[in-house]
Amino acid sequence: MLTTLLRRLGAGPWTDEDYLALGETVPRVELIDGGLLISPRGEPGHQHVSRQLALALHAPARAAGLTIYPAVNVRLQVDRIVIPDLVLAATDEDGLLMNAADVALVCEITSPETAVTDRVVKTQLYADAAIPSYLLVERTLFSLTLTLFQLCGSRYAEVGTAHPGQLLSLTEPILVDLEVDHLS
Repeated sequence: MLTTLLRRLGAGPWTDEDYLALGETVPRVELIDGGLLISPRGEPGHQHVSRQLALALHAPARAAGLTIYPAVNVRLQVDRIVIPDLVLAATDEDGLLMNAADVALVCEITSPETAVTDRVVKTQLYADAAIPSYLLVERTLFSLTLTLFQLCGSRYAEVGTAHPGQLLSLTEPILVDLEVDHLS
């Protein structure tokens, strides 16, 4: 279905309307400035870390009036829609898109196919959209590293990193200590 739709719509540039017309897709498809970024869905280990992280963030997020959303469409601006692994947002509205203004924290969990995009491209896109916090989870075959960034002006500043056997303490947008070893 994706191949048929891509052929029908052509190579681009893509708009929000074109993107939304794709509907549900097997690969993760994101819209960045009129182009499509297509990557595979996370494999089971990736999904496990995402679920463990969502469970760890759930109660503190609720206490702060936020909700956790896995793999939801976030509109950063016109013709720029991405799908972070996890989103903490101050909204519970139904719909196809969440607006960046409602997002308090985005989380990306790297995989070999997305590491550069998550570390470089998305970091800048999230900063440009003024999302206050960015949690980057670096996955390797044997370990996890958590790095929390806070928006400082128009760029993110690293405010904490945790390796196996360590805790990452978040104070914004929620209060929580994340134990790296409990996420893997």
